Amino acid sequence: MSPNQKLHVMRYEDGWAVIPEKANNVPILTCSKQQKAIKEGRQYAIENKCELIIHNRMGQICDWISYNK
Repeated sequence: MSPNQKLHVMRYEDGWAVIPEKANNVPILTCSKQQKAIKEGRQYAIENKCELIIHNRMGQICDWISYNK
């Protein structure tokens, strides 16, 4: 994953998912709880030096964190 890549934590089916921005909405992981998806997404973003964009239940962005340093 490139440093310019963005990961989105967002609603997916009956739970939450971490979805790379350019992956045609194919999640890299799914969780039943938002906090678990954020935790896993954060770890993935840190390891891959990319950005994590967190959406609320309505789909609006509520946080945007860059780990690409």
